[in-house]
Amino acid sequence: MEKQNTDELEQLISNLREKINKSKQKSIELSNRINQQEYTHFKQPEINIVQQEDKSQLSYKYEFDLLQTKFNALLKEKEDLELKYKQLISDIELLETKLNSLTKEKQDIETKHKELLKKFQEISNKNSQEEIKITQLNNEIKKLKEQIKGIYVTNYIYEFISESIRFFRIPYGMVKEIISIVKENSNISNNIKNKIDILEQELRKLINTVVEAQNKYNFPKELSFKPVELNSFSNVIIEKFSSKCSDSKINLIYKTSLENIYVLVDINLFLDAIEQVIINSIEALPDGGNIEISTYVFQQKAILQIQDTGTGIPPHLLDKVFKPFFTTKQNHTGLGLSRVFWIMKLHCADIVVESIFTKGTTVKLILEKTE
Repeated sequence: MEKQNTDELEQLISNLREKINKSKQKSIELSNRINQQEYTHFKQPEINIVQQEDKSQLSYKYEFDLLQTKFNALLKEKEDLELKYKQLISDIELLETKLNSLTKEKQDIETKHKELLKKFQEISNKNSQEEIKITQLNNEIKKLKEQIKGIYVTNYIYEFISESIRFFRIPYGMVKEIISIVKENSNISNNIKNKIDILEQELRKLINTVVEAQNKYNFPKELSFKPVELNSFSNVIIEKFSSKCSDSKINLIYKTSLENIYVLVDINLFLDAIEQVIINSIEALPDGGNIEISTYVFQQKAILQIQDTGTGIPPHLLDKVFKPFFTTKQNHTGLGLSRVFWIMKLHCADIVVESIFTKGTTVKLILEKTE
């Protein structure tokens, strides 16, 4: 609407200027015409009188009267033209005044238009900033809900395991007592005693596994998140495992990102997750090899990668590595990577495992990058 008004005002100003120019031109023409007629009126009678000296008195008087009448008419026309000229001058002055007023009004409108555009831009920028803040808050709320859900689930698992231990404690004691009585009976054959020994070992293994599961799923009810620089944090891990890797003939390689990478983590839990992954890599290298730890940023995500040249994981077992009690190793409970999985979930983060059987395994801990 403001642009339309400005265009109409500019058109009106242009029309007024054209009208003023035409009026000035017409005034000039009128002035020239008046001067020419005045000169003719005063000269013509004298010339005619000279030329008509040989005429009769009557003819001379008649012609003189005719000329006088024409001269008077011309004088009257001159007066009218002068009056019209003055009126045109007055109209021109009025139009110029109006033109100046409209020009000033146009400038005021343009100034106001610029101010409104500036305010509109400020409001747009402010709205954009508010939308960004709202998006950030929504993301934080979403992460908080996921963390609460993760804490609820892990606490539920912990309580379930604790109740299971209490439930099995009395039957376990009774079975141990029966096993002891049977083993002391001399009438029982050695074959049966050997089977009883195996049963006792398996029963003890079961109880130990359940107890370890209770420890593995014992997460704090409240997490303490702090910003850490991923490169510096990884250096602590390197120093902690360098001696053990050296003793096991394992080359520990570290590749840091060129930029500082900050993440928000519960330091104790995140450290526990990294240590568990490195322990798995060490166990996969009984004859030595390489473990490479690297940090980098990919698609605005902070990634800590642990790669080994160990035995690898068969393809048909790769999707089971996070399941509790799943393991391909002797005397292991299969709870290590399961705990790492839940630690990452409590951080609203991801863990990815890639492996080539007999070639090695790569574990990626993927977190949100923070400032």
